[in-house]
Amino acid sequence: MRNIRYVLTPEAYGSNGEFIDKIGTLGDLVVDTGMLLRPQFDKTIPNIKVLNSLFREGWYPRSAEWEPFEIDSDEYNELVEYLLSLPLNKPYKLE
Repeated sequence: MRNIRYVLTPEAYGSNGEFIDKIGTLGDLVVDTGMLLRPQFDKTIPNIKVLNSLFREGWYPRSAEWEPFEIDSDEYNELVEYLLSLPLNKPYKLE
């Protein structure tokens, strides 16, 4: 899975009120920002078109900023596999 450089904002969960410069996988970015936790997604992994629209924004409100990018279908499948494999009380699910 590709690595992305991103900056967590002071409001982000786990940032302890500071900016944190990170390099992590696509999965790390999704989890660290909580972008799939908001009510419209509720841990449901959307299709590649929707995810790419989020990644092209280059930021997620009150969580992080990054250089805008898009993923291809192979990266999407790898990201989906990763998110579905996380051992969580309320796991991610596919749309």
